[in-house]
Amino acid sequence: MRDVLLDTNIIVDIALARMPYYDDAKIIFQAAQDKQIAIYMSASSITDVYYIISNKIGNVLATGFITNLIEILNIVTVSKETILAALALGWKDFEDAVQYSAGAAVTVSAIVTRNPKDYSGSEIPVLSPQEFVLVLSNQ
Repeated sequence: MRDVLLDTNIIVDIALARMPYYDDAKIIFQAAQDKQIAIYMSASSITDVYYIISNKIGNVLATGFITNLIEILNIVTVSKETILAALALGWKDFEDAVQYSAGAAVTVSAIVTRNPKDYSGSEIPVLSPQEFVLVLSNQ
């Protein structure tokens, strides 16, 4: 698996060093920094991450985190087509449908999330961070 879309929760885990999730997120980010994988995130998630982490660590640190983040990952545009595709899925959680549609638009090989059940209708493989770290260790 070379190209993966990270769900918002994985980005927040690394930003806030949320335990026990931080260790797996750190391994995933290190693999991206080492160019073993390419990680993607939807543009709409950037604002969500900023909002969540700025409430915890303040605007200056949140801005620094986002600045560093966009050097490591690829941002997938959320267009009208992405939104229409997400709406057409009819999923209960619209945010997850947008994430999925963004990943499908760039043909990622997997979506990494701590909430795989939220992607039960996914045709893209959905892995927990632990499962993805295992895949990385077997490559």
